Amino acid sequence: YIIDWDEPNIDSEKINLQSLIEDYIIYFSEFLNKELNQQIHLLGYCMGGVFALISALKQQELYKSLSLVATPYDFNEMPFTGMMKFYRAFNLEYLKTSNVSAELIQSLFFMLDCKGVLSRIKNFAKVKTEEQMKRMVALEDWLSDCIDVENTMAADILNLWYGENTIYHEELDFKNFKLQTYLVTASNDGIVPKKASLPLLDKIENIEHLPVRSGHIGIMAGRRSIDDFYKKISNKLINI
Repeated sequence: YIIDWDEPNIDSEKINLQSLIEDYIIYFSEFLNKELNQQIHLLGYCMGGVFALISALKQQELYKSLSLVATPYDFNEMPFTGMMKFYRAFNLEYLKTSNVSAELIQSLFFMLDCKGVLSRIKNFAKVKTEEQMKRMVALEDWLSDCIDVENTMAADILNLWYGENTIYHEELDFKNFKLQTYLVTASNDGIVPKKASLPLLDKIENIEHLPVRSGHIGIMAGRRSIDDFYKKISNKLINI
């Protein structure tokens, strides 16, 4: 099962970080526990990994395992943090009336590696096989599949993650967290550097590190992702 956040719209209630965790992830997890009559595996990628981590820390009894893929924890090590802090007052004022558009999010990622974006486009001229074209289109489709972020959610993320370097507004109990956890990091991740994720190895007792040879997107949609990630994590989860 995949949770699709969907686009914010004027007819939906505003959600913040707390409502996303409690009214979406935990609520759906409780439903699946009852529907399937068993605990479930929880996996989150990038910021979804932070959401998954918070949910598991609050209700670990709902889950068989927790998988955190390219998931930031120390936001002082994130590439956007300096800019977020410098423009924090402006950003919070902007968020009073506006959501964060998909185009703005894409622009931030573009600024991280402008030459890389141009190189990917140029590589389409070098395609020799249909399989290669499929991989490249899949990668671009993944990169372009972005939605607006609700302003109330974005304000929580800006204040907590990038402002206070904490993932939630209330204290989370790592000390009594015993859930089997897998931390997946990419060797060449320019969006969530390994050093932003690795502190979790010291925070979670029952955790295993699974390094992958790829970039941030390549974990999920790269040419080696099936062997380096999907098969590895599937084998781990099947044996729990």
